[in-house]
Amino acid sequence: MIDGIPPDYMHCVIKGVTKSLLTLWTSSNYHNKPYSIRRDLPIIDAALCTQTPPHKFSRSPRSIVQNMSYWKASEFRSWLLFHSLPLLLNALTPLYFHHYALLVCAMHILLAKEVTEIECIAAEKMLTDFCKLLPELYGINKCTMNVHTLLHIPYFVRQWGPCWSYSAFLFESHNGTLKRAITSNQKVADQLAFHIDMTITLQKLFHEVTNRESEECVHFLKLKDHACSAMINLKHGYSVGKVTVASLPASLYQEAQKIYPNIQNKAQIFQRLFINDLMLHTSNYRHGEGKHRSCYIFYCSVNHTTKYGEIQQFAEFPSV
Repeated sequence: MIDGIPPDYMHCVIKGVTKSLLTLWTSSNYHNKPYSIRRDLPIIDAALCTQTPPHKFSRSPRSIVQNMSYWKASEFRSWLLFHSLPLLLNALTPLYFHHYALLVCAMHILLAKEVTEIECIAAEKMLTDFCKLLPELYGINKCTMNVHTLLHIPYFVRQWGPCWSYSAFLFESHNGTLKRAITSNQKVADQLAFHIDMTITLQKLFHEVTNRESEECVHFLKLKDHACSAMINLKHGYSVGKVTVASLPASLYQEAQKIYPNIQNKAQIFQRLFINDLMLHTSNYRHGEGKHRSCYIFYCSVNHTTKYGEIQQFAEFPSV
């Protein structure tokens, strides 16, 4: 029976331990404690609010001071996994910072697409050390049930797989779908039943529709400014937006020649690319300076070393 009820990391780690630690660090009740970051909180808050994460992030960072009590679980998850360590590097003392880093690193491992036994052992050691040091650093009264549950997470990862595969995030998002289906406080059950029945019926009808194009629809699309004929189909995606035929700047053309020496400096240029379920854009795309930016990538260079880079241009060269 125990093996059939794995702990949910959303409530245990994200809304449990992570939220508790952030509350301790920022609360005025603990301003004289060695782990307090209240003195650096304005700087941390300003840096957090200026973050522009990729479009894959469902929410943009919000202020700790003004909005932490309204943060959703996904915001605490982003804080734990991505924002917190860089922002806390100079705020927490080395002992507290490295102690917290044990939790961050362990969760990164246990939330991977696949977790090997060696990785699971490493994460288990990190969580064990984290729990052992916590009463010494924060007090025995801070050793809650959520902290204790951390010790059991690696066991269930071995039994069930990575934490994301059985978390409550998916079910919580469906709660929002059900909530949006209710438009009045009368006959709530009937509204939900109708919404679910309509969703299933539409999915069935979608697969039954004959796969044929309408001449009127095709004609209408060709009249649009961004005609479908201009879209470039790629192996795992397609271009988005306007496509122009032009020459690359000399510096970019020289870089392209390092990979494809025989290409001509005449290409189809575009600024957005949807590939592998990700929306990417160039650094100078007009809408890129919003709350999200997806112009930085992790890639493998010509000499097979991994690097980070900024997308300058998307170009499709004709076959040689």
